[in-house]
Amino acid sequence: MKTIRLKLLALMWVIGIASPIASQAYYYDFKFDGICYNILSEEDRTVEVAEPYQFVKGHISISPKVIYNSKSYSVTAIGEGAFYECSGLTSVDIPSSVTTIGDRAFIRCSGLTSVDIPSSVTSIGASVFYDCYRLTSVNIPSSVTSIGESAFYRCSGLTSVDIPSSVTTIGSDAFSYCYGLTSVDIPSSVTSIGESAFYGCSGLTSVDIPSSVTSIGASVFYDCYRLTSVNIPSSVTSIGESAFYRCSGLTSVDIPSSVTKIGDYAFSGVGLEKIYCHWEKPIKISALVFGDKCLMNSILYVPIGTKAEYEKVDPWRNFWNIEEIDYESMSGVSDITHSSGDDIEEVTRWDVSGKHVSKDYKGLVIVRYSDGSTKKYINR
Repeated sequence: MKTIRLKLLALMWVIGIASPIASQAYYYDFKFDGICYNILSEEDRTVEVAEPYQFVKGHISISPKVIYNSKSYSVTAIGEGAFYECSGLTSVDIPSSVTTIGDRAFIRCSGLTSVDIPSSVTSIGASVFYDCYRLTSVNIPSSVTSIGESAFYRCSGLTSVDIPSSVTTIGSDAFSYCYGLTSVDIPSSVTSIGESAFYGCSGLTSVDIPSSVTSIGASVFYDCYRLTSVNIPSSVTSIGESAFYRCSGLTSVDIPSSVTKIGDYAFSGVGLEKIYCHWEKPIKISALVFGDKCLMNSILYVPIGTKAEYEKVDPWRNFWNIEEIDYESMSGVSDITHSSGDDIEEVTRWDVSGKHVSKDYKGLVIVRYSDGSTKKYINR
């Protein structure tokens, strides 16, 4: 039944009678309580919510079961584009019988403010909440393992999002132009962050990249100009082109020796003052990785005894300020935060040369606490 309908739709689209999205409004199997459904399987008695129906307003609750021709069907999916441009929809209850939310299911539902995703759903498809700019909260259950490309594109009303530890993949443009996001906690299970995943998230001030991530895709943090803090773990081997392009609030970056590839414009338009590089032998990169201001104004810190090597090759020799730093002497100092407690206080701090510095000192510092623990980090 569904195959015949799709073939007819395709034929109509080819000859110019209808568009793929608009034509869905006229082809469905039945209605139940004002909602349209397509039969997925007669044998399993399963259906999906179908067709864009822009007339829906306010709150709706999708029933886990529906009846058609005196037969009961389980609602197991919300079909592709089911609520396409349904601007009057403000909230929706999705039953636990649903395991799949199709691509573009709630695309441009500009009135949607909240949605609960049941724990039966394992993935959030592409462009599901695309341009739902009034969406202020969303519950992503621990059953979800992937967030599709452009899933929350331009959901500018989102101020925070809790990505569960079950998620292993964040698709390209997943949170692009989510202006309201101020911070994001990427779980340690994520191995890849798609291109432009946080593109244009101008409210983002800090991000913690877990050690499970092996590559930072192209334009991931493009134009996140309020971003002041980012850690690049030693698991990362490549940084894509324009990854931190125009992140003007970023003043320092620590690039681990595990990185073997940095794309063009990765740190262009960035207000870097300090760049910490750990390669004993400078890697080959394009002259376009760092902008001219960066070359003139920032200090490039390189391992002890390697300054001469950096001064021999482009583009590293274009830096006006290159200083050596004894990274090895710091290897015994823990990166892990010291034990917390009311009686634990900072005793002293010093820079990498061993000189005591104040709390206002900006750069790589070592801090010793009253319980004897130490910590190294970049003070921004």
